[in-house]
Amino acid sequence: MRIETNDQAPDQFEAIVAAILAPLDNNKMAELNKQVSIDDEEPSAVANSFLVERGIITN
Repeated sequence: MRIETNDQAPDQFEAIVAAILAPLDNNKMAELNKQVSIDDEEPSAVANSFLVERGIITN
C-alpha cells in the first residue's frame, strides 16, 4: 500500500488491518495454508472466503 493512501484515512486503515489480523492466530493461519497447499485451492479464493466470512467484504 502506498503511504499516501494511509495518510488519507489512517484511522480507517488501522480498523481494516485490525479486523483482518485479529482472527489470524496460528490455528487459523494453518487452516488457510492447508486450503492452499493441501486442498489445492486458489490463494485468492481462500483469502476472499476468509474476508467474506469475517464480514470485511461482501461477495
